[in-house]
Amino acid sequence: MSDPNPEAPLRTPEEAGKALYDLGTRLFTLTATAPGFDLGVIRDWLAWRDEMNAKG
Repeated sequence: MSDPNPEAPLRTPEEAGKALYDLGTRLFTLTATAPGFDLGVIRDWLAWRDEMNAKG
């Protein structure tokens, strides 16, 4: 996930995702840019999404 402020720490799906979900957000768009993109971050977000979908 690309952060608009590169000096700000990236937040986890449990932090940022829950806050946005609680506000009604249901569509999340993730990006990965080369070189050296980290697909682990996307994997975390997908796992969080699957967990949220299993609850509801």
